[in-house]
Amino acid sequence: MAKRRFVTPVILSGGLIPDSGSSGTIIGHGSAQTGIDPYPCDYEEWLTMFAGGYDGDGNGEPDTYDDWLIWMESYGFDPSDFED
Repeated sequence: MAKRRFVTPVILSGGLIPDSGSSGTIIGHGSAQTGIDPYPCDYEEWLTMFAGGYDGDGNGEPDTYDDWLIWMESYGFDPSDFED
C-alpha cells in the first residue's frame, strides 16, 4: 500500500493582518457599533441589541426602562405596542 501524505498545518505567527482596504476596526456591541438599523423591539431585546449605555433622560442611569421609552419615541416607534 502506498503511504498517505498529510499536509502539515501551518501556524500563523503574529496573527492575522487586515488587508490594506479595511479600516482595521472591530465592530462591537451597542447601538452605534452593531451596524443594525434601529427597529421596534421590547425592552429586553433593546438591552441586548441597542442600549449600550444609552441615557436618553439624562438622569445618570443608562439603559433604564425610561431610556427605552425615549429611544423608541425618538425613532418614531410606538412603545405601547410592547407594554403589557
